[in-house]
Amino acid sequence: MPIDLGSTVTVSWSPPEAETHSVTLTVTKPDGTEESPTPTSNDGTYSATFEGDIPGRYLLTWRDTSVRYTDVVDVWPADPRFLISFEDAVAALQWRETDRNSPNGESLRLYIAAATPVIEDLVGAVLVSSRTEFHDGGKIGVALSQRPSELISVEVDGTEVSGCVVNERSMIVYRGKNNERFAPGRQVVKVTYKTGTSEVPPNIQLATRELVRHLWQIGQQVLSGEPVHYGERPMGTTPSGFAVPKRVIELCASNFRMPGIA
Repeated sequence: MPIDLGSTVTVSWSPPEAETHSVTLTVTKPDGTEESPTPTSNDGTYSATFEGDIPGRYLLTWRDTSVRYTDVVDVWPADPRFLISFEDAVAALQWRETDRNSPNGESLRLYIAAATPVIEDLVGAVLVSSRTEFHDGGKIGVALSQRPSELISVEVDGTEVSGCVVNERSMIVYRGKNNERFAPGRQVVKVTYKTGTSEVPPNIQLATRELVRHLWQIGQQVLSGEPVHYGERPMGTTPSGFAVPKRVIELCASNFRMPGIA
């Protein structure tokens, strides 16, 4: 389960039984640096702590004489990019107070984060972010992968160019107003732009609540080992193939990034 940035992380490992133990732990941080916190023993289980001060994946390498064991810990970025709040998700699931304060509470935040790329697959970027893309030159315009909210810069072969025109609806950046062309070359046009908005539309918030509820029910409440059946719930897919309730698609319909999604 991801850990909040800046938290003290506690990890543990129980090595195989042996007459003597010499347990060590190496923590490799996302930036490649290593540290070796000293493990402490409690009835055969060894624990250690370290600071999750960098977002990303931490590699844990436990060693005990000839035994080696690896694991990972993920630390949230400063902004986990939630489309809805934890409270919104709790309300969607109609949880009691005991539910929200149980280990399920931490699990739910992962489901909220996982819903964001699924919703954005339907409607395009919702949350504000900066993107950089490279495109081939020789054309009057280049098509962006997301709808831009602000054009930051356009460079051709390392030189910034001015006078570009943005069609936000069609997601195209034109070299100029009079059919000018970008200089030819493979991947020489570098476009940096912002996407998303500081306001999440109410229909997108509700669609995300519905999706989180669906994901939770499928992932946590169906634990019989039998194949998952969606029953009477009408289902559809996103452009990338995520299976989602049609209710989610309907709520997103007015915000589809491109026409023809069904």
